[in-house]
Amino acid sequence: MSPAEPDLPNHRAFGIQQPWAELILRGLKTIEIRTLTVRPGGPFYLYASKQASKSEFAVEAARRAGLELENLPRGVLVGTCH
Repeated sequence: MSPAEPDLPNHRAFGIQQPWAELILRGLKTIEIRTLTVRPGGPFYLYASKQASKSEFAVEAARRAGLELENLPRGVLVGTCH
């Protein structure tokens, strides 16, 4: 491990497009539908995908939450969830 790499515990990470990742962290989005079954248990990392969602629903959700979609972090770990 290089000095620039963070020492992160071995947890799962889920990639989610913005603004959905931000809405999850704020507790405004409480359900995430996945095509693959996810086993419950333990914390997991929330990774904001490099590409933001362009769906009308995402744009409207960001607007309602007072978020500027283009200013949300992308391509990085943004938090952990339990």
